[in-house]
Amino acid sequence: ITSETCEAPILKILKNGTELEGKYFNEYSTAINRKAVDFNSYDRYWKHLENIVFDKEVIIISPDKVYRNVNLSTLNSERGTDILDEKQIIIYHDIRNIVQANNVQLSWSKKAILIGNPIFYDDDLCKLDDSIESFLPQLPGSEVEVNAVSSILSNAGWVTRVYTGDNITKSIFETTSDIGLMHIATHGRFENAEYEPGKIDKLMYASGLFLSHPFVISENKIKYSQEGYLYGKDVLQMDLRNVEIVLLSSCDSGGGVQLNLGETFGFQRTFLLAGAKSIMMSLWKIEDSITLDFMTRFYENLVSNYDKAESFSKAQKFIKQKYRHPFYWGAFVLIHR
Repeated sequence: ITSETCEAPILKILKNGTELEGKYFNEYSTAINRKAVDFNSYDRYWKHLENIVFDKEVIIISPDKVYRNVNLSTLNSERGTDILDEKQIIIYHDIRNIVQANNVQLSWSKKAILIGNPIFYDDDLCKLDDSIESFLPQLPGSEVEVNAVSSILSNAGWVTRVYTGDNITKSIFETTSDIGLMHIATHGRFENAEYEPGKIDKLMYASGLFLSHPFVISENKIKYSQEGYLYGKDVLQMDLRNVEIVLLSSCDSGGGVQLNLGETFGFQRTFLLAGAKSIMMSLWKIEDSITLDFMTRFYENLVSNYDKAESFSKAQKFIKQKYRHPFYWGAFVLIHR
């Protein structure tokens, strides 16, 4: 839909959906992880739109299926430029909310919850299963990250609550109605789950965030702890109506359980349904130092103008000046409700 076509939207049918979801996406992911040049993905995921949006600087999309996992800004054309160089891509979870967003005056609650570096296990757990350390490595860099964010926000007049180490439990999320920003730096977990009529709760437990001490020992076996793990269902019980942005600075936090009914029961859907106006997530694992650099620049931009999309785009371009390949600057996506 453009200003010229709003009375009759243009429909483009992609007939190679199986390849886009499978082989082509695997090639995109491989190129990202290997930091290789990738000219094919531009043609596969974007070129069919090029003639429609060639003269547009801002593109608003509401993606589904594989387009949730491909960061369009990272696609590189035969001209040697990335879409980030030419367009500003703005993502909406539900495109119907664009009209509402344009008519809502931004009013931030300058209170923030910042969470990083939970303690995942103790010596007893490691003795019972020494593989747990490689399965769920500690995140000392995330504590540096949330303290740096707290400093930036505090200097701008925000009130911040920082939780690290053993202090990260579900009780943190019991009072969130007056929070304007939530930053969570931890690991995420996703499990395959099939939708069964009348059993939607099963999907709400298919994704979650590790808090402090997410495991317990019961009958000499390691099991998940209810208090040390934040499920999708727990998020839906929060009051996030004043939260302008949730930042999930965790490994692969953009994942989820994809259903044929067109929704993803991952963090994107649950945090937005709980009331958050936008969410930032990662699509692949990125180094601590790059994440810290990105987040520092994003928050510095944010407290100066409170425009989330512009702050995000500037942070991407800042990292790109240092590291050319999209592996470094394209891991995070910002999604509006």
